Amino acid sequence: MSDEPVLPPDHKSRLSKEWASSDAPKDYGDMLFKPAELDIYADKATDDIYIFHGKVVDYAAIKHAVYNSDDFSVTVVLKNGRKMDLGVLIQWVVRAYMARARDINFVRTQDGEAIDGTVIPLVHAKADA
Repeated sequence: MSDEPVLPPDHKSRLSKEWASSDAPKDYGDMLFKPAELDIYADKATDDIYIFHGKVVDYAAIKHAVYNSDDFSVTVVLKNGRKMDLGVLIQWVVRAYMARARDINFVRTQDGEAIDGTVIPLVHAKADA
């Protein structure tokens, strides 16, 4: 008998899906951020969601963001109608807070200091009935 744990056949695909970037194009053309360019933080006391990033973003061009709790993705909708994937799937530790959030706080940082930021409305996608 082996000491190896018995895992379901799809364990690798399920695990990688939980921690993967979203299924957007690999050239990052339709993604707001690459996965390494942001950190997501949920304030447990206030249910506020923060996205910390170093990349310059034209906040004035953003209309709102849409959270899809079926696939844990966030789509950023620009005022010109263009839609961009946030760049990562929302991980399980943040999902409950994201499901209750009404806004997302985008904060650009440099050397650990906040440089600028904005608050963007968050719309929740309706689950298919």
